[in-house]
Amino acid sequence: MVQLNDPSLLLRHSMIEGICQVGGREHAVINPATACDITSVSLVDRLMCERALASASSAQALWAERSGTERGAVLRTWGDLLLGNEADLAALLTAEQGKPYAEARAEIAYAAAYFHWFAGEAERAYGRILPVGNGRRQWVEQRPLGIVAAITPWNFPAAMLARKLAAALAAGNAVISKPALETPLSALAMAKLGQAAGIPAGLVSVLLTDEPAVLGAWFCQHPSIAKISFTGSTATGKWLLERAGAAIKPCTMELGGNAPFIVLADADIPAAVAGFMACKFRNAGQTCISANRLLLAADIAEVFLLQLKKAMQQLNYGDGMDADIQLGPLIHQAACVRLQDKIAAAEQQGAQVELFGHDKRSHTRGAFCAPTLVTGVMPSMQLFTEESFGPVVAVTEFTTEDEAIALSNHTQYGLAAYVYSQNLKSLHRVQQQLQFGMLGINEARISHAYAPFGGMKQSGFGREGGLEGITHYQTQQFIAWSE
Repeated sequence: MVQLNDPSLLLRHSMIEGICQVGGREHAVINPATACDITSVSLVDRLMCERALASASSAQALWAERSGTERGAVLRTWGDLLLGNEADLAALLTAEQGKPYAEARAEIAYAAAYFHWFAGEAERAYGRILPVGNGRRQWVEQRPLGIVAAITPWNFPAAMLARKLAAALAAGNAVISKPALETPLSALAMAKLGQAAGIPAGLVSVLLTDEPAVLGAWFCQHPSIAKISFTGSTATGKWLLERAGAAIKPCTMELGGNAPFIVLADADIPAAVAGFMACKFRNAGQTCISANRLLLAADIAEVFLLQLKKAMQQLNYGDGMDADIQLGPLIHQAACVRLQDKIAAAEQQGAQVELFGHDKRSHTRGAFCAPTLVTGVMPSMQLFTEESFGPVVAVTEFTTEDEAIALSNHTQYGLAAYVYSQNLKSLHRVQQQLQFGMLGINEARISHAYAPFGGMKQSGFGREGGLEGITHYQTQQFIAWSE
């Protein structure tokens, strides 16, 4: 059991009509660091889903009538409550997801930033008046879509839900959310704090299910659901798009990534190593914008790798609640097996594998993988073509700038990329040719509430965060009025 200052934040049942409602079957929530049960949650049935939809419809109609200032005040209070309960929320997050406690606290602060940012955007959801004259009035209004279905992943269960909730509610919508069943506790605690902040009962629901395909199909097919907002794998995104497309239903899709981290020959190597370490090993590499492919100029590869190995040797991995831990576990044992299979396949094809870090566990349970360096990775290997989603560094060397660009773009994904160089002309050329929705130039921290987050190609479409974020939860109505 997780020890909390406020035990009421540990909830076990879906949030419907503003209260937790007991479902039927139970599902265990497991701590991936210990392989032990934290608690169990109950799962919804079809009738409970219909009740959530009915209450969302009633609540949304009233919420949309409130001014942007009123909606913003509730969102701002919600963000404040997240910060006020940061320690408890981080403890829940570390227990169910595994990330180090310091990272969990940072995620809660990041989630709160979305509520604070979109509190301001709610006040600035402007329409416009068209200057036609001659006794006529024409204008454009920004209107909410209605009820949004938000499907969120397990790797950032608080932040991913926050950036969907905050934008959708700022625009005047209701939200029915489906968190990943590996990490339901963060979503439930967040919803409870939303009630305390003053959101109307039923405006936000949290539905827990072990049949995501059934609920996903229902979201896509039901005429009262106005939009799907999904963060997750490209394969699942395609599945949802096929069904939402049949209903002509708008979607925001934040899908898989395969980020290159390019280090040109004139880069500041210590800065690039520090940036790479922060980008690669955050959340044990389980981030969609994690540096998945380390592309090194051959002239500096030896020096860079020497410094990188020293940094990797300092990594401690273990239970995220323990002190001095930089890496927690992967989400479950199956993720470890998939990652080890990719590493083994690369080694069989000629790559070289080295292990680093210090195992600080007092036991051998949990879904842990040691920080791993794989050099000699070729573009044909899985470690190059697919997201590794773990603490493995896949190194490929290049000799020219054009080769670096070609290797970077040699992927079906286009979410994020990173490039380090001290040559402004090189940086400009590379920036212009990289096919990614987000780019860090001598910078590895690229995700902020005030910045648009999203990709291109098979990494999806739409943007979350920034001033662009709210627009994906609005529709425009044009009015022409003659006196």
